[in-house]
Amino acid sequence: MEFVTKQIFEPAGFKSTTYNITEAIENGVLAEGFWLQGETVNNAGTWYSSWPSVDNHVGAGGILSNANDVVSRDLSA
Repeated sequence: MEFVTKQIFEPAGFKSTTYNITEAIENGVLAEGFWLQGETVNNAGTWYSSWPSVDNHVGAGGILSNANDVVSRDLSA
């Protein structure tokens, strides 16, 4: 992980990008997911929240990133 951070993420200017979900949670850069279950005409349902599973919520190669890192790139070169 240190190699990828030092050789790829830092030179690219990515300050929050990682592929370690535990690190993302601990650093406060991963949004917690919310969903509504059991909503019907007569029932407002119940809101649930949890951290996403890496298997279902990451990009190619397991990378977790955010809009700030992605748009901060100068793609004109």
